[in-house]
Amino acid sequence: MAPLACLLMAAPACAASPEPVVLRSPEGVEAVFSAEDGRCRWSAYRDPAAGREWRIGGPLFSLQTPDGSRANLGEVGCILAEGAPPTAAEVTLQALLARPAVEVRQAFAFCEDGRTLRVRTRLRALAEPVLIQRVGLLEIELPGQALERIGPGHVSCPIIGDRVFAGVEHPSALSQISEQTLYIAQHSYTLVGADWTDVPPAVFGSAAVEDGEPDREAVRRAFLRYLDMVRVKPRDMHVHYNNWWTMPVPFSEQDVLDNIAALKAGLYDRTGFFFDSYAMDMGWSDPRSVWDVNRAHYPEGFRRIRDALAEVGCRPGLWVSPSSLYPPALDNAWLAEAGYEVAPGSHVGTFACLALGGRYQRTFRRAVLGHGRAGNLGHVKFDGLAWPCSATTHGHRPGFESYQPIAEGLMDVLDALRAQNPDIALEPTCLGYYPSPWWLMHTPYVIGPFGDDSPRGRGPCPEWIESMTTGRDIANLRGGDAFWMPSSALECFDIIVQCPGEFRNHAVMAVARGHWFQSTYINPRFMDAGEWGFFAELIRWARAHREQLQNPVVFGGDPTLRQAYGYAYPAEARSLYFARNPWIEEAEVALPEGPDLPARELRTLYPCREVLGGAEAGGALPAVTLGPYESVVLEVVPTVRGRGRPPMSPPPGATWRATEGPILERLVFRDERPAYGPSWTSPDGDADSALVVSGSGRLNTPTAAELCLLVEGPPDGPLATCSATLDDAPADPRESGSRGAFAATGAPPEEEWQWFLIDVPAGRHELTYRLSVPGPTAKFGAYVRGVEKGSGRTRPFDDGPAFPLGRPAHRSWSRTLMPLVDTETAAIAERSTARRTVEIDGVFLDALDWREATAGWGEVRRNVSVMGKPMTMAGRVYRRGLGTHAHSRIVYELPAGHARFAATIGADQEVGVRSIIFVVEADGHELYRSPLMGRESPPVELDLPVRGVRELALIVEDGGDGIAADHGNWAEARLLR
Repeated sequence: MAPLACLLMAAPACAASPEPVVLRSPEGVEAVFSAEDGRCRWSAYRDPAAGREWRIGGPLFSLQTPDGSRANLGEVGCILAEGAPPTAAEVTLQALLARPAVEVRQAFAFCEDGRTLRVRTRLRALAEPVLIQRVGLLEIELPGQALERIGPGHVSCPIIGDRVFAGVEHPSALSQISEQTLYIAQHSYTLVGADWTDVPPAVFGSAAVEDGEPDREAVRRAFLRYLDMVRVKPRDMHVHYNNWWTMPVPFSEQDVLDNIAALKAGLYDRTGFFFDSYAMDMGWSDPRSVWDVNRAHYPEGFRRIRDALAEVGCRPGLWVSPSSLYPPALDNAWLAEAGYEVAPGSHVGTFACLALGGRYQRTFRRAVLGHGRAGNLGHVKFDGLAWPCSATTHGHRPGFESYQPIAEGLMDVLDALRAQNPDIALEPTCLGYYPSPWWLMHTPYVIGPFGDDSPRGRGPCPEWIESMTTGRDIANLRGGDAFWMPSSALECFDIIVQCPGEFRNHAVMAVARGHWFQSTYINPRFMDAGEWGFFAELIRWARAHREQLQNPVVFGGDPTLRQAYGYAYPAEARSLYFARNPWIEEAEVALPEGPDLPARELRTLYPCREVLGGAEAGGALPAVTLGPYESVVLEVVPTVRGRGRPPMSPPPGATWRATEGPILERLVFRDERPAYGPSWTSPDGDADSALVVSGSGRLNTPTAAELCLLVEGPPDGPLATCSATLDDAPADPRESGSRGAFAATGAPPEEEWQWFLIDVPAGRHELTYRLSVPGPTAKFGAYVRGVEKGSGRTRPFDDGPAFPLGRPAHRSWSRTLMPLVDTETAAIAERSTARRTVEIDGVFLDALDWREATAGWGEVRRNVSVMGKPMTMAGRVYRRGLGTHAHSRIVYELPAGHARFAATIGADQEVGVRSIIFVVEADGHELYRSPLMGRESPPVELDLPVRGVRELALIVEDGGDGIAADHGNWAEARLLR
């Protein structure tokens, strides 16, 4: 149909219709253009099915030149041209503005969703070219609306009202609200000439009746439906591997090939499955070039890596930093000397300006496209985009007006890569914590509410990887409301395996979030054959169900409060639920469902396959019981069997009867002698006082179990000690905790804890425990947990890829022996006591003077790490010893009469030690050499003969990958007679 044309301002007069022009979508939604006194304007948006109308007022659209001249269409009417009926598919309005002398043409049409009105605007000069400083792309007043901006004001973000949304289809804009008026504008400095110049379209949409309640969630659904229509949508899930944290920096070609070989042996050779792309993170580039390959490390470029990956059906990926925020990758001082645009600012002092059309932007674009062709790249990660730029010599306006040219510099690179390879997986992690959803018109993925590269674990668990999962989910849930984007477009560094622990639950919850870009950072040395097989089956299942795994409904409680929570994917034929308990105590969670449902059956897919129960038509499903730290995948399907089978049996009847306590007291120590002496030490440490909780009782457990004693304290507070007996025999607890555990974040810890773990055989036992911490406050808890043999089936319920089983023959359980006690609120008795001490038949080395002590960083420290913190290895705190840093040499002249040297050696957990070696020399001869040891290596107990030795040298060497963060401890180093 022909468009309706309206001539504004300088247009010749024509007959005006007194009736409004109505543009109606196939869904029945209407855009209304009022006609009054010979003038016409967009005046309303209507949804007759919902009985709603939103009146549109205000400037509508405006232009401003650098001299301050400004005009807007709200102050100018139009005369409705004849010849086009109100049912036309498009309405076009025209305006001839005097100052600036520009013709404006706006075309109004509904998008494919039938609810979103798109306004396309074009400009051309009426005489001489005109420089437009500011374009008010959408400036409307919505009477009676309480407006909300979903995102920061310096990016293009949706602005919502009562079941309506508005925005512009460009990632960069200034988005502002003032009472009932919204302003979305660009400071674009666009030169408008005789040819038509397009500006970014504006959109205005609404929620349908079917989007339900509440209104805010309904408009979110409507916006996601619109965005899904215009975004770059991948055809399938993309499973990606990144070698960061697993590899040394910088890494060589051989390092990469060795890593690929290890992944091939563990994953591909066993399962036939492999990653879609493999990214070389920071470390491949020549820092004195604009993103050229370091030929000293990669003499043939990426050819050998490309070919090795091709053997397993994988394509290379590449990490780059668009604004050069990582000095080892690109030297900004060299960049400036070479004449490229470098600006002051950023956490590294300077950054490369990526403004569109600049020399650096053009060279960066050419380099990345060249790597894409030569390396057959299937992925590019963009890490670090700095804006605004304050420079006045880069061809753009400084300050906030530089946001748009820098954004368009990156948009240009993203679009060029997709033009070269439409299926490439683009991973921009550089768009800020709340990026514009319209970046998705240029990239299939953006970083979501991820809480930093690897947030600290949250929720105390003896297995750190479970706490890492909780930490990631807390960040995902906490920030999700600010990310109005399809979950399938988000990625959150979901799978990180850089420490020992149970992989399966971690991977299951990564899939639960509904992300189609599964980013993995897996060190193969922490994976076994069963875990690799589980991973392959999990991804096959996720891909088969990917269309359903989008935009989950969050249910349950708050994981920050250690409450069970989950992600739901409701559907008529089959609803999927991922439920998780982030705490050691058992929990129940109810599954969310709609009303008036038919008879249905509830069954588990993971960790076992079992029918839990069902519900009659209109009835409620039973609540789901979750064991300690249990993740469960469930499905609900229609059935004719009504109530289904009985719910699963309760866990075993472990019982606890306290015989004493728990007793909570503050001990004030009488210092009869120092805490640390030449031949004695105190398990209470050297503090003036300590909080102590103790208790005893009888435990009866029908299965083998684990006693779990918990101490929580303030971040960087003093660490606790534990003593316990089992059937009157001393029990040596294993330790794990949050201090020094793997994380990659600049955020301070919000929680800190220690666990003390003791294995308990099945049967009746007498237990005693004592927990002590030399601090002003603490929380104490005592629990026992175990597993029982369960039932379940091995055959899948349906055809097609099956969800892999966890431990199908086991069900976890727990009992609380002492609920969590907070010393800030509990009654505490205080008493004075002598400090406990333990004697040795010998002397501690920290009490002796060394002849020589050197460290590669800092200085050798007594009784603390090289950073002055408690020595911590494998979660255990050591109060005596020597803390140092490779390369280190500590030499003692030994006193006579000692036969043996003993110590516990290992890498301190305070930093990410990659590899160190401990060496002991006696009179210049090597007495001991350790294997390579890193942060996750268990400490090694030394007991070496030194009778007759005059000189003892304790050496810490670099393991071959540089000395960065090589912190080593000679804990409890002592000479024994």
